[in-house]
Amino acid sequence: MKRNIVIHSGDLEILFNEHGGAFPDSVTVTEFGGSKRTVFPAGKQYLEIEFDDGTVLRPAFQEDTEVLQYEENSARCVEFINLPGIDQNGKLHDFIHISLKHEFFDDGTAFTRAFFISDIAVERIICRCELVFEPDFSGFDELRYHCFNRFGSCDSTVIQKLLQSRFLPAGLEQSFDDVFGSAGFHARRQNGASLYCEFFMEGGNSVSGKPGENNSGIRWTDDRHPVLYWNFANKNTDNFYWRNQWGWIVRPATRFRHTPPLPMYHWMDNEDRYPHAEELDAICRSGVGVLILHECWRSDAQDGGIPFDIAAFRKLVEDAHARDIRVCVYMRGNEKSVHEDYCSWFHRYLQYDYDGLYMDYGGPYSECVSPDESYPGGQILFRDHYLKYRHLRETVGPDGLLYSHTGPFYSALGMSMADGYTSGEGERGILIRGRAEHEYYSMSGYGSGSMWTAAFPEYSSPRMTPFLAFSGQAPHAPLGFASFSSSLSHPRVPGINDHAFRDLWALWNNFRNERDVTVFNDFNSGNIFPDEPQTGHYLMLSSDRSRALLVVTNFDEENIRTASSALQWNNTGFIPGEMAALEFEENHRLVTTCGRKQVSLKPNKVAGFIFAAQGKKFELPVAQDLIDPMDYPSGRSYLEMVAEQRSFREDPPQWDEAFLTIRNIKSEFPASYENSLLDDLFDMRHELIEFMPDGSIRSLGFLEQHGLHEKAGDDFINRKHCVSHRLALRPLLGTGTHNLAIRNWHQGELFYSWIVADLTNGKGESREFRFCNELEPDRAFLHFSITLLD
Repeated sequence: MKRNIVIHSGDLEILFNEHGGAFPDSVTVTEFGGSKRTVFPAGKQYLEIEFDDGTVLRPAFQEDTEVLQYEENSARCVEFINLPGIDQNGKLHDFIHISLKHEFFDDGTAFTRAFFISDIAVERIICRCELVFEPDFSGFDELRYHCFNRFGSCDSTVIQKLLQSRFLPAGLEQSFDDVFGSAGFHARRQNGASLYCEFFMEGGNSVSGKPGENNSGIRWTDDRHPVLYWNFANKNTDNFYWRNQWGWIVRPATRFRHTPPLPMYHWMDNEDRYPHAEELDAICRSGVGVLILHECWRSDAQDGGIPFDIAAFRKLVEDAHARDIRVCVYMRGNEKSVHEDYCSWFHRYLQYDYDGLYMDYGGPYSECVSPDESYPGGQILFRDHYLKYRHLRETVGPDGLLYSHTGPFYSALGMSMADGYTSGEGERGILIRGRAEHEYYSMSGYGSGSMWTAAFPEYSSPRMTPFLAFSGQAPHAPLGFASFSSSLSHPRVPGINDHAFRDLWALWNNFRNERDVTVFNDFNSGNIFPDEPQTGHYLMLSSDRSRALLVVTNFDEENIRTASSALQWNNTGFIPGEMAALEFEENHRLVTTCGRKQVSLKPNKVAGFIFAAQGKKFELPVAQDLIDPMDYPSGRSYLEMVAEQRSFREDPPQWDEAFLTIRNIKSEFPASYENSLLDDLFDMRHELIEFMPDGSIRSLGFLEQHGLHEKAGDDFINRKHCVSHRLALRPLLGTGTHNLAIRNWHQGELFYSWIVADLTNGKGESREFRFCNELEPDRAFLHFSITLLD
């Protein structure tokens, strides 16, 4: 008689039986509309141990096998203890004892702890010990994935590394001479719900215990069937035991948000650590729901909860609360106060179930353990990282806020417990390249999104608006002077770098006080919205189904489009009654028209519809308060600086002679960062380039302290008060108008511009060119021009 054990966990059904051994024989996910998809078909998860005589063993799960089932840490657990091995002929071998403990959490996350030991008296040579996963992505229109190797330690250099191992095409094979850390697969349909699967391996080890006697990788049966493998014995060994821990995530695009998109500002000011009274007034008037204070809020940027100015900090929190603004404070996921106390200091300053934490270093690759006897390749503590999220959620409370930023090493692990994942850093404009790219890099389908709109200057442009609208991402708009002459220099008041998102902001605010909303969009559902590739849709339903908000947006950059409120409502569980169209004038003034069922969308613009359920009371939205930054001194001074820099670029100097120097701004970087982070940030090479009339770029060389060189050297990096060689431009360029730029490199990648460029003519006239987000299309370039007269 066949024995089945069925575990129901969230959207997943996990089946154990004799055919699958001590591994799930199948994992099935319930998708939108109730349809079932088998992600792991029968027999596609297994561990095989091969011996030199050709015997291949898997764990033996039989009809009389004792199986422990229990709940622990909010997980459903299935545990097998001391199983014998079963060979390819069905013969049992009791000289080996294999134990596995599986944990299944209700957000689609699973962990497995495995161990085996052989009887020492039985002399056996192991020649292969391989774990294999073979997920099935058939039926999806597009499949992209990432694959990250492991690091033995984690520091700022690793965190900032811009990997090229994301958005990889299906069918591209990977191979490693060690144990790779993780791989994540984004399966996408053109008109339907997407699916995400992620796999992770904690320990870098081998059965022999020796480094290098292992290998791993991803091969493909076809372009929808990857085979992930980790071989922990690629050389013969007579060792008799081995252990490791791994896990996976299987998650359909989420249709639930505890917290709707909340308009937020991110205060990043290393000179004025907290907003002044006038700046807080402007922030409050803007309709903001959340104010995030970056590392400037505390004395130690690396650890703990010591406010830089405790009186000023408490006054800020008090004033923000009085105006219904929630405060979140920066911390790092790998710091001592997280691991030991889960930020218990939070309760001394902030309000449980209201305020929150913003976690930098928020991915599992920040949880590295150095090599030891059992793991000569070190460990990445994926499970600890996941449980840390659960503890931090307990710290802030179920209605508190928890935001996370991972940098390039994205993982969905724990993101189900976060109110927002901050995307945008390290992708160089990819998030506005197309819908598929944005879905992938923002991961907004598998956790709530929060887009860092200033990561690159183009992310603050109107082109970003439709991508935020269709994915339900709140603009993560920064304020404050984080760094002089770089893309981290922002205005201190609203109304300047957020103007492209003001309309979307006003729409999100209609659901600001809702909780536990149901969400439908173009990539988490099907047969609800019109099939219009250039129109994006995001529908939210209140938890009591009394009201709904539909946001529509136009991806077309040239043509006006029409969007309708006519949806396939029967697929949403909502019956609309009274409604109104929400549109915006050029000055962001809200125009509400009751009963109107169509809106006109200009390129890159948004509009909306608000509904009461049939038979429910309908209330019109309140118009937003529009901020004029010129009403505030810091706003005026910022705009004056931008205007001056614009005039320098639009009206280049016309001189007989011109001399160029650049200086780095490390000495003017006031934040209390650790040396390793600053050394890494300023590890730059500065290339002088000219834009030619035919559109090509001519490299003129690298500016350093002792001259202009064809290749980059090391004499300009990581030094305070460093000024380059004074370069005469006339002998280099000749007469005429020249459009120039400094192109800035970091570890072979274009990176932040951390410099000021000074032009002089030797007669007392000069121009100082600073980086401005409002003027530069890319954070890695500093543009300027010069006309050299005959």
